[in-house]
Amino acid sequence: MSALETITIYADFGMSPYAWRKYSSDRSSYVGGNIADSTYGLSKVIGTSPELDAAFAEWIARFDCKGYETTLDWDRFHYDGIELAKHLKAEVGDRYEVEYHPPHEDPERGGRAGLIARIVSPEKLFMYYPMMKGGSVDSPCDASVSTFSMRLFDCSVGWIYMSLSCNDVQVTIHMTHLDDPLECFLRWMEELIAGQEICTMKINEEGNWKILTATQKTDGLLIFRIEDSDSEESEPLLEKILCRQQLIGTIYQGLRAFGESPEYFPEEWEYQSLGGWVSERTNLSEEEVLDALVSLPAGELNSLLFLISCLPVGGHLHVRLESIKSFFELKDYALRSDCPDLDELRAKFGKEWTGITDKTEDKRGVIRDEFLSEPFIPWRGTPLRGLKSEKTEAYLTSNLP
Repeated sequence: MSALETITIYADFGMSPYAWRKYSSDRSSYVGGNIADSTYGLSKVIGTSPELDAAFAEWIARFDCKGYETTLDWDRFHYDGIELAKHLKAEVGDRYEVEYHPPHEDPERGGRAGLIARIVSPEKLFMYYPMMKGGSVDSPCDASVSTFSMRLFDCSVGWIYMSLSCNDVQVTIHMTHLDDPLECFLRWMEELIAGQEICTMKINEEGNWKILTATQKTDGLLIFRIEDSDSEESEPLLEKILCRQQLIGTIYQGLRAFGESPEYFPEEWEYQSLGGWVSERTNLSEEEVLDALVSLPAGELNSLLFLISCLPVGGHLHVRLESIKSFFELKDYALRSDCPDLDELRAKFGKEWTGITDKTEDKRGVIRDEFLSEPFIPWRGTPLRGLKSEKTEAYLTSNLP
């Protein structure tokens, strides 16, 4: 018989609250109403042991002291929290369901989806994903398997750093736009979902490779291994047993969450054409930009196209495209006889300027194909905000027995 109520272990500030209660039918990230803190333990509410009260009080005190600081060992904090939740489950038995949720203060919470755990028994837990749209995900795991987290950071000049952690082992991977691995991650996860026994992917770090291998076992478990191509050590950088859904859910949700976070800068990673960049800065569609350019006299159009073509190397000139007004005022700047940048820009452009005449056939096509289609931002990365896998979504939002 299923318990009607769930007790969630969730650290918060205030009076050091750590235990919350809600109806078990609620599988969202809502933790419920507070029922215990460091001064008023669970023993006074549901009759558990005073020893467990003391252990929870010691655990929540660590959060009170360092929860807002970077010095808190979050991996250890979560590991101990899950262990206490398992002790709680041993004491309450079938009277309550027990879950563990990471606090919002954890800077890697978006990538720690696998740490949201429903404790089935002291020996077994289910990984629970309430953040996925359309439902929840349960993944049966032996309680001895490793916890897994992922963090993405430092999105800059065509690089994104990825930190993968299993318990106390952490590996940092440097992802480059030149060999963007994001689509490969999606295919790798889909191969795992399809049941392929050994799934391997290589991530190019521009001279070095990180090799990720997942070898599937039984009961939803796998061996996750990371190797370094340049390492002289025979031992892998990381080798742990994980839940398959924990691994897939953490990586997939982490990628999508990072794409929506303020730490992700598309202009530092994604490909963008010159026309797209002008369109974005002027709030016009690319067709409207073309209409405006085609309508200009040949002399003005030549000067403007030349200057726009040089904008990626023109530095301070970028600010002149902040609005539609400044975009069309740019032609006046280019036509000035004393334009201080023209000679420098012409030299940087690196070829003779032939221009467009009023007799040029298909002037619209020439402007589009020879100028606006050229890359403005030199990066080649896959847009993170549009990253999606229907197969992975369906897998993570299914309710497995």
